[in-house]
Amino acid sequence: SKTDTKTITVTITDLNDQTPVYQAADGDDAISVAENTGVDTSIDDGTITDSDTGNSFTCTLGGADSGDFDCDISGTTVSIEFKAVPNYESAADADTNNVYIVTVLIHDGAANDANGATTLTITVTDADEFDVSSASDADSDANSLAENSAAGTAAQVTALATDSDGTTNTVTYTMQSQTCASVFGVHSTTGVVTVSDNSNLNAESATSCNVVIRSTSTDGSTSDTTFTITVTDADETDIGSTTDTNSAADTVAENAADNAAVGITASASDADVDDDTTYSMAIDTSACAGWFDIGSSDGIVRVDGSGEIDYETVTSCAVTITSTSDDNSASTLSDTIAITDANDQAPTFTGVDLTPSSAEMASGAFETYTIVDTDTSGTYG
Repeated sequence: SKTDTKTITVTITDLNDQTPVYQAADGDDAISVAENTGVDTSIDDGTITDSDTGNSFTCTLGGADSGDFDCDISGTTVSIEFKAVPNYESAADADTNNVYIVTVLIHDGAANDANGATTLTITVTDADEFDVSSASDADSDANSLAENSAAGTAAQVTALATDSDGTTNTVTYTMQSQTCASVFGVHSTTGVVTVSDNSNLNAESATSCNVVIRSTSTDGSTSDTTFTITVTDADETDIGSTTDTNSAADTVAENAADNAAVGITASASDADVDDDTTYSMAIDTSACAGWFDIGSSDGIVRVDGSGEIDYETVTSCAVTITSTSDDNSASTLSDTIAITDANDQAPTFTGVDLTPSSAEMASGAFETYTIVDTDTSGTYG
């Protein structure tokens, strides 16, 4: 018998009968990504397993935050990308907590993923973008306190600085320097400035103090801010004694012009820095009333009016000067102003015989006259 052999090649075509399986690159489907990641940057490159050949895969995203992502497939690689640059400080996820929930469902043209949709948990982490700001004063009251204030007294300064980073943003405060040595301290967390040691808190030494507060963020950034604290005066002392600081003789000529000085400049001081001195004067000799006045601020005694002072009425005037501090304490000075005579009185004479007679050939005075002149000096002719 005869036989014939022929080789037949049978081509088996693949059917799309295997279901795809998707696996994120992160095995537990939890992905962490830093804020500011670019929109063209894949945050996870997952893999599709499907033994079928020639598959055309598609990706469907779901979940509350699906609108924030794109899904790109190249071969069997699935890339998940943000549609917009994520910002930790302005979270775009549904819960605004920077944890994005999205499901990924792969379809191979015939069947969905054998495991169904895979849920990805994508956490956006904070980046150190910002440094700490300069501090402002959160206390709206005037930065002021009285001298000698007790330890713990608030200076009405509350330093407040911020760091706009979402996490590394805790700010602490330290006292860097101050012009009033060791007087003030600052609370490390509240920024409140208080008296630490009042030994040098003295308005007579300084009416204000500059303090430099350093703000430090947990990201290591720092800023220094200067605040000025006013130190108000306390009534610690009374006014001192009143003295005459003018070394000239305390004298004035009769008929002296208005505002002529009489040689008296009263001076007294109060060591309290905010207490000024004013001067007043009483004229103790009644005959001298209205002849003199005193400058309330300079303490200079002057003639009040012109031509009133009359030596022939009185030769000296007693006065009492009172120096008064703003704290109402006072001291006095008693003084005497001597009046010097001026040649201002017309002389007269007595024993006048308008028709005197004398014997012929008589010698010597034949009439004696007496000059009357109340001035103390004068030359007659």
